[in-house]
Amino acid sequence: MIKKMKIKLFSLIKIITILLKNIRYINLFIKDVLINKKNIFQVRSTIIGHFPISMFFSKQLFGNNSIYFFKSEILNTNNFLEKKIKEFFTFDQKYAGVYEIMYAIKKLTFGIYNFKEFPEHMHMTENINFSHAYDGKSKLFEFNSSENKNGENFLNKMNINKKKFICFLVRTNEYNKIYGTIRQSKREDKIRNFLNVNPKAYLPSLDYLVNSGYIVIRMGKGFSNPFPFRHKNFIDYAISPYRSDFLDIWLSANCMFFFGTNTGINTLPSVFNKPFLGTNAFPVGIIASYTPNSIHLPRLAKKNGKLLNIKEHIQLDIIRQVNGVHYENIGLEAIENDPEDILNAVKDIENKIKNGFFVNDLNMQFWKKLKKYWSTNLVSNSSLGKRSFDYFHKINGINTSIPDFYLKKYKDIFIDY
Repeated sequence: MIKKMKIKLFSLIKIITILLKNIRYINLFIKDVLINKKNIFQVRSTIIGHFPISMFFSKQLFGNNSIYFFKSEILNTNNFLEKKIKEFFTFDQKYAGVYEIMYAIKKLTFGIYNFKEFPEHMHMTENINFSHAYDGKSKLFEFNSSENKNGENFLNKMNINKKKFICFLVRTNEYNKIYGTIRQSKREDKIRNFLNVNPKAYLPSLDYLVNSGYIVIRMGKGFSNPFPFRHKNFIDYAISPYRSDFLDIWLSANCMFFFGTNTGINTLPSVFNKPFLGTNAFPVGIIASYTPNSIHLPRLAKKNGKLLNIKEHIQLDIIRQVNGVHYENIGLEAIENDPEDILNAVKDIENKIKNGFFVNDLNMQFWKKLKKYWSTNLVSNSSLGKRSFDYFHKINGINTSIPDFYLKKYKDIFIDY
């Protein structure tokens, strides 16, 4: 009893200390939060695969009545992106103090006073449906005429047809080793190492695309080695002298489609109404089900020589946990997509761009069954604790698709279990 009282007292002292430390911001809290009902959003990361998508959700779902600030000591990963977003969104670091007041009052009132949190695209929570953010017209922002001219000058210099270029990326650990925090860099060695796949599996797809008249631009920042593919229609932009933070964004926003490993910048086109194909998607529960004009090709999982079905993914707590150490500890192997499946997925997105994207009955069988088993078997998500299907997906918000050929090929994994 005495120990519990000491803990409560310590917590109360901590809350009061936070309020006193930020007392100079109390007027901003009263005026902007209580009276003007502004959202105060803490941006915790500027990682290119999180930051722009979360900003898009914030704008689309909560409107423009918001003020943003960066969490202290986060690293800026793209100077152009940060500068451009600050043109269209209100940023003010002093609102970090206002946010601390809000947090302290929430604790002091045991949650009676509450507020909206900045949307994190990896987990929408049970009360938000990210699919509502996409209306087929809205973009994260528009490029001005000077920026468009600079982007088109690059295309002209490289003899690239604006309507027939494709962006491409296969992940390595180099980006986070160079541009990530110390924690992110360490996570690359074991926890996230499984995300780095064999780039040669993509060679048949690249060969198909360049010989079909497309220009393929290899994207990425921090790469030191050339990609193991050569062709006059393949541009290794990532290691070229032309690579820039501006072109990273402009090319991703203007390509015919983006494809590669399901990570990072690959999803950026979604906030500019451009299609993307995410291959080697794993864990399966990490698929961005809410993104329209997208295709995902999941990896399979094997344990003791046996391919695991989705129900077993849930039982083993691998449906959503991004942790290579956990996989290793339970003797699990995440099987990389084979070259033929990647090629067929590329042909699938090519076909859907011509004939239209839609989620068919076969896909909905997969999602409905996933919801059924995941809703009764909660899984962990590190600091988030135990979560169900509805915390990451909404059955009435499924916009992506898994290629039919893949669901049929592995029907016992994804459908019949």
